[in-house]
Amino acid sequence: MLLSEVRVSNKKMTRLVLAFAAMAALVAAQDPPKPADAKPADNKKVAKDQQEADLINSLPKETDPAKRLQTLDKWKQAYPETAFATEREAAYLATYQELKKPRQFQMRHVYYGPEYSDAAILRDLEVAGCTYHKLSEKDLIARTADAIADGRIVGWFQGRMEFGPRALGNRSILADPRRKDMKDILNSRIKYREPFRPFCPSILAERAGDYFETNYPSPFMVMAYKIKPQQREKIPAVTHGDGTGRLQTVERDVNERYWNLIHKFEEVTGVPVLLNTSFNENEPIVQTPAQAIDCFLRTQMDVLSIGSFLLRKDENLASSENRVAFAESQT
Repeated sequence: MLLSEVRVSNKKMTRLVLAFAAMAALVAAQDPPKPADAKPADNKKVAKDQQEADLINSLPKETDPAKRLQTLDKWKQAYPETAFATEREAAYLATYQELKKPRQFQMRHVYYGPEYSDAAILRDLEVAGCTYHKLSEKDLIARTADAIADGRIVGWFQGRMEFGPRALGNRSILADPRRKDMKDILNSRIKYREPFRPFCPSILAERAGDYFETNYPSPFMVMAYKIKPQQREKIPAVTHGDGTGRLQTVERDVNERYWNLIHKFEEVTGVPVLLNTSFNENEPIVQTPAQAIDCFLRTQMDVLSIGSFLLRKDENLASSENRVAFAESQT
């Protein structure tokens, strides 16, 4: 059975969504093998047009043809790097947008990595010989927010590690977005990145519309929105050259501790935004407490908030100097 012969009805939609991938594989399996000397397709447009045709054919036949083409255009805008969708993606699109079926799952976060208890963190702090302060959550957040507002660079290691390409407030280096020179400070002291590469803002989700021209949630730091002109001078360290910011909107019921930190920073400064970059120097983002402590000690980071513990660099100078000396001896 070809995809173009599929007829969609409300009762069969669920089975259709599950069957599309199998049907596509079946059709592919029925294609005759190509001769050994056959030339590979060298015209990308042919492949692209075929993908678009498959998408159109996979949409509900009851849908008006013009609306079907509009759906295709929407998908192209959402995924410009591919300009087409697979049959299964098209089926989901038809299910949710055309037939208005309820979503079964909505990804609101990517905190699926490992988490470490205070006991595990304490063991690594003792091994490293660090001086630390064990605080209540309220005091930890208050002291961390004050440190950021005072221009300190803070390592923030909390909860389950985030999955994916961005640090999203659990394995992050945080700084004050109000300081125009903060990008240069971070690059000269820890990140050593090219000057044209921007740092990004984390903002309370409910305040995004006050700072950005687009108010749509962006919890994964993959969308760049225009910052309102009147707000750009307030957060210059996270305002890109074109007036945009690749933001992360933070919802209280998704990451309460990080939300509380940003909210406390707003109470102190009037700005509900933090500069957020990945917790690393020239290695992959830290995962374990030992890696976070090591990164804190060998870099020019000022403060480390890890679990219920807060560390200050000026109280750990001996451990830091020993770690830096060891690192330099290995190069």
